[in-house]
Amino acid sequence: MKRIILLLLFISLIFASFVDIAISSESVKLITEDQKQIYATYYPPPSDNAPGVIFIPDARCDGILFGGRFPSNLNNAGFAVLY
Repeated sequence: MKRIILLLLFISLIFASFVDIAISSESVKLITEDQKQIYATYYPPPSDNAPGVIFIPDARCDGILFGGRFPSNLNNAGFAVLY
């Protein structure tokens, strides 16, 4: 019986590692003092007082470089993310 319980626990842990948590992101538009418009994607913090990460691309790239799973992985780890 103990082996069955351990096996089921092990299988459930493996299954849980493959499941993606649905994270809500939103598109935001920031306007600078000189009226330049900056478009970004924002992942709100999962809890109050969460630390934040801001990705700032240099002149040779844009925000697409930061896309993919990295921002959502950071958000899953407890960070608010803006890129």
